[in-house]
Amino acid sequence: MRAGAEVVVACGGDGTVSAVAGALVDTPAALGIIPRGTANSVAAAPRRAERPRECVRGDRVGPRRLAAARVAGRTMVLMATIGLHARAVTEAAGDKAALGVLAYVTKGVEVAASGESFTATVRADEVGAVTLRLSSLTVANLAPPHSLLAQGPDALRPDDGKVDVTMVSFEGLIEAAVTAAHLLRSALVGEPATRENVAWFRAARVTVEADPPQALMVDGEAVGETPFTVEARPRSLRVLVPSGEG
Repeated sequence: MRAGAEVVVACGGDGTVSAVAGALVDTPAALGIIPRGTANSVAAAPRRAERPRECVRGDRVGPRRLAAARVAGRTMVLMATIGLHARAVTEAAGDKAALGVLAYVTKGVEVAASGESFTATVRADEVGAVTLRLSSLTVANLAPPHSLLAQGPDALRPDDGKVDVTMVSFEGLIEAAVTAAHLLRSALVGEPATRENVAWFRAARVTVEADPPQALMVDGEAVGETPFTVEARPRSLRVLVPSGEG
């Protein structure tokens, strides 16, 4: 930072943390996080310092250099997503104050029961061009286990210079629930998803188109719609995490 700050602390939810991180990418300053949002997914992966004072002073915490990504003209720390996850989060905005995280769950059930899907064309050097009928597509840099629809791979690696693309298709609420349970288990035990309705791959740069066009959510914020391109920025962000975290 031009002012010489060594640590900049973001106090808020994922959107706030992402905005602050955008100012710190490719600078020597480290990002500290005091989670005060609804889901606090950035703080959960990697975990935050236990207390704000520790985060500011650096007690028992150390900087870890992670990748960020660039999408829709902004920095992405967590994920870009379309389909069920994006709709559940954006459409639950009015209920967050009263219900908290439960607002996302109830809206997610409602969206899953509707059975709405879209055709996505995904392009990346690693896979070429792929066209699929999907319920959800997520391009993730970081994602805690409770971000179920990002959990296709065995683990999300925020320091490998790539993003993880998870594509999910289901019909009806029952298949959606079974798939969500499978993805949660896969995330908790560190194994890749094996259901036939889940596909995933890693890439340095991904372009996504959708028919019909889909609303795009980046780090918990609505930022337009498809098409979009996500490009990884390896080791571009320093984040304070507890010294024992891997």
